[in-house]
Amino acid sequence: MRVLWFEVSEPARYCQDKLPIAGWQDSLEAIVHKYGEIELGIAFQSRNSHGIKVIDGIKYFPIKLKLNFVEKLKNKYTWDVSKEKLLKQAVKVVEDFKPDVIQVFGSEWCWGQVAKYVKVPVVVHIQGSIPPYYNARFPPSYSDECVTNKIRFNPKKRLGYWLQKKKYLSWKNQEEETLKIVSNFMGRTDWDRSLISVFNPKANYFYCGEALRKEFYDSVGKWKPINKKKLSLFSTGCSTFWKGPDMLLKTAQVLKNMGVDFEWTVAGKINVKKDVETHEKIKFDDVNVHFLGFLNASDLKEHLLKSNIYVHTAYIENSPNSICEAQLLGMPVISTNVGGIPSLVENGVDGILVPANDPYYMAAKIKMLWENVNLQQYLSRNAFEKSRDRHNEETIYDCLTLCYEVIIENSKC
Repeated sequence: MRVLWFEVSEPARYCQDKLPIAGWQDSLEAIVHKYGEIELGIAFQSRNSHGIKVIDGIKYFPIKLKLNFVEKLKNKYTWDVSKEKLLKQAVKVVEDFKPDVIQVFGSEWCWGQVAKYVKVPVVVHIQGSIPPYYNARFPPSYSDECVTNKIRFNPKKRLGYWLQKKKYLSWKNQEEETLKIVSNFMGRTDWDRSLISVFNPKANYFYCGEALRKEFYDSVGKWKPINKKKLSLFSTGCSTFWKGPDMLLKTAQVLKNMGVDFEWTVAGKINVKKDVETHEKIKFDDVNVHFLGFLNASDLKEHLLKSNIYVHTAYIENSPNSICEAQLLGMPVISTNVGGIPSLVENGVDGILVPANDPYYMAAKIKMLWENVNLQQYLSRNAFEKSRDRHNEETIYDCLTLCYEVIIENSKC
């Protein structure tokens, strides 16, 4: 069976990149390579192409986007220019590799629209989704004005923000088109299944679990309740408004007002830190919240194992791998009840779910769980057992190959 993947990031095996981007796709690649039954090709957008390579039997096709001056200007406010150029190259890769089936990672990227130009069946592996993310892009009481007010006397920045917003809307429209074009989708939550039923009710939907990074498989269930006087909370990925940095900040403020002795560590970059602090009139540093920047998988795992609770504050998500990785370690999780998260976390059984934008309830649940070691152990045990089964490599591989076989067979009808 010949399978061609389209990814948005350069595979680690191709570029030796150690940044914590798309690590789960590298993990899935490793699983497919381990079984050796699939002849795999991987196409991806590359800034610094080193040419087509074959490494350990996997053929890599870097695709470089080249734009002239006018196209670069248009690319600032629309995805149409890059989409047209990338799809032309994608078709050439398909003609070169001659796959039996094409798998595209992410419905939000243009690659899925290659289905318009080739006869090979295409399946899109759903990650997030821009239409619902666009709808939830601002927390309650936030708006464009929260950003534009501070740059109202800077015409250049105001133009840049307007162009960025226009391109975001173009991105949303691009994905909606992809969702309507493609006939096959892979997902893993009730949320993403429902999304497909809205945009393409006649499409085929296949369940396939997500592969996680190797470092977390090596430490399944290793988290244990930590006996220390100061509560240690950990979160990742609060880079945008819809990730809930305001919810995190307000929850920290409530915990501080309750007299809880805690520290809250956040991995990743936060692009809207000043906007949130200005709007809420609270400084992250003043409520014991500290940002670490990007961490590799090993460092992230060590921070999680040394923390008491993983907290997720997003307003919309599908199946955040950050929650899955924490669960695989056996870490208690408290998360907002949004998007596909209820498919990962069963409230009161393997984690705790709280309403979005309710920092008081979240703070109360954090304090309650911190004071109840028996509940921590109960949630921990259930979380890693459920996560271990959900992210089992053999199960994922079997689901993946079965999907391919069914899609290929259906394409012959």
